[in-house]
Amino acid sequence: MHKQAKIAIIGGGVAGSTAALYFGGLGLDVTLVDPRPKPGGSYLYDTCIPSKSYLAQTKLLIETQKAQTMGIYFQKPEIDLTQINSWKDKIQCEITDNLLNLCATHGVQLIQGKAFFESSDTIRLKDSELSKLKYKYAVIATGALPIMFHGNPFDQHSKVMSPTEALNITNVPEKLLVVGGGCAGVEIGSIYAALGSTVDLAEENRSIRLAW
Repeated sequence: MHKQAKIAIIGGGVAGSTAALYFGGLGLDVTLVDPRPKPGGSYLYDTCIPSKSYLAQTKLLIETQKAQTMGIYFQKPEIDLTQINSWKDKIQCEITDNLLNLCATHGVQLIQGKAFFESSDTIRLKDSELSKLKYKYAVIATGALPIMFHGNPFDQHSKVMSPTEALNITNVPEKLLVVGGGCAGVEIGSIYAALGSTVDLAEENRSIRLAW
């Protein structure tokens, strides 16, 4: 089964969904292709939104510790990782549902699947109900992927994680090394430090320890 669109956008992350809503708002025929059932991309599913959700939760832990300097004492909090993740997933679901509704109101057509360029005007689709999508213009917004550490795949249960695995917390290690001092590295390190890990952050030729 084939489909035709004036503008095909590959990737439903921040760039792709923003472009789709913009073109859709202009009344153009727009189709957005993404492997997930709802747009959002890594920003919503894997990195920024999970990170901000965890930071909001760990901020409460830090505030209870700071309260001791004011003469207010709390019992040592119990950490329920299952419930922490459920709250994070709820926030994600609310945002992606809102984005899905925006796409509908802006006339953006969604296709769940993976896209491969077959020619200058045709995309071949995999894992989709459609087999091909013809287009006049294409926008590539597929984002980026982290480089594997010495070829070892990332795994929540291994010693090496990418931000995606690190921001789906299944355990709090006693010690954690974060390689990279950008926004993602500092946020991940701060979250794990607040949860009880001893965190070292390495950035180029420097290394610092994060602590609350």
